Amino acid sequence: MKQPDHGLDPITVEVVRNKIEGIANEMQQTLLRSSFSPIVKEGLDASASLFTTEGETLAQACAIPVHLGTLIPVVAKILELFPVSQMNAGDAFIMNEPYLGGTHLPDIAIVTPIVTKDGRVVAISAAMTHHQDMGGMSPGSVPTNAVEIFQEGLRIPPLKFRDKGKYNETLVALIRQNVRIPNTVMGDLNAQLAACNVGARRVGELVDALGQNMVGAIFANLLEKSEELTRSALRSIPEGTYSYVDYNDNDGIELDKRIRFEVAVTIKDGNFHVDFTGSSAQVRGPFNAVPSGALRRHALRSVRSRIQRFRQTPVVSARSLLSCPSARSSTRSSRRPLTRGPPPLSAWPGASSVRSGRPFPNACPRILPEKCWRSCLAVCAKAAILLSSAN
Repeated sequence: MKQPDHGLDPITVEVVRNKIEGIANEMQQTLLRSSFSPIVKEGLDASASLFTTEGETLAQACAIPVHLGTLIPVVAKILELFPVSQMNAGDAFIMNEPYLGGTHLPDIAIVTPIVTKDGRVVAISAAMTHHQDMGGMSPGSVPTNAVEIFQEGLRIPPLKFRDKGKYNETLVALIRQNVRIPNTVMGDLNAQLAACNVGARRVGELVDALGQNMVGAIFANLLEKSEELTRSALRSIPEGTYSYVDYNDNDGIELDKRIRFEVAVTIKDGNFHVDFTGSSAQVRGPFNAVPSGALRRHALRSVRSRIQRFRQTPVVSARSLLSCPSARSSTRSSRRPLTRGPPPLSAWPGASSVRSGRPFPNACPRILPEKCWRSCLAVCAKAAILLSSAN
C-alpha cells in the first residue's frame, strides 16, 4: 500500500537515502575488517543489509548478490517465527537452513532488531558470511560428491543466538563441536554481530535526529519510488515471451546424464513472469536449487542489471513485479532428495552445496509463492541472459 509523502522535503529524503546506503556500507566494512577467515578478509565473501520491520529491503552494501538476495527470505522467516513485538535490544537470530530460505550451509545469516531508546523496533539489520567450515564430509563444507544435504555439514534452523545481549551458550557449544575450526567460525559470527550493531547504532542516530515518524515516512517513500522506477524500466522492454533452452553436460555424479534447462520469460505491463516448465528434475549430484530462491535471485538480478541507469533508487524493487507458475507435471520439485536405497527419494532433502542459491534484492516473500520453485539453479541464469539482452 502506498504511503502519503505529505511534508517530506525531497532534499531530506535524498539525504536519508544516501545515509542508509552509507550505513549498509559501513556495516560491510566492519564485517570485512573484523572477520577471522581469509575467505572473508581476502575473498570478501560476506554481505550486509538493512530491512524494514516488514522484511522489505531498505539498503544494501556493495557486496555479494547471492547473499543480499538470500537475506530477504531469511529475514522473512525470522520475522515469522520471532515477531517484532517480541524482540528486544541485544537480541540476535541465526540460521543457514537452505530449505527455509538459505543458500548452502557455509552461508550463515545473523539478523538483529534495531531498537530505539524507548524500546520500539524501527528496522532490521542483517549480515551473511560464507564460513570457512561447517563440518560435513569434507573440509570447507562444499563437497562436490555429496548426494544428500546431510553430507554437507551442520544445518541451523532459525534460532535465537543472543537474548538481550546474552549468548545462547548451548547453541554456541553445539556449533563449536560440529565444525573443524571453531575459533574461526565463532570469530566470524562475532564479526557479523559487530556489523549488525553498527547498523543499529547508525539508524538509531538517524531516528534521534529526525524522529521515528519522519524516518518511517521516508523509508516508505523510498520503497514506493523504487517500485515506480523499476516498473518504468520494465515497461521499456518490448512486451512478449522470450524463451531459451540449454544443457549442462552432467551433474558430476551421473556423467552420462545431461541436464536440461528451459525458461520462458513473459514481459507485460511492468511485470515479468518466469516459467521453467520442461527443465530437468532434481539431479543426483550437488547441483540443485532448493525451492523459493534460485529463480528470484537470478531473475531479479537481471532486472537490476537492466535498469542501471536508474541510480536514484535505494534498491531495485520487486513488489509484485515477478510471478512464477506452479510446476507442471513435467517438472518435479527440487526438494526431492537423492539417496542410495531406502528411505524413498521423497523422504530426504537433496544436496545443494555446489550450485545452491537464493533470491535477489527486495523480492518480498508474498510475491513468489513457495510452491512455484521447480528446477535446477543454472536455468535461472538464462532469465538473466534474456532480460539483460532484451533490447
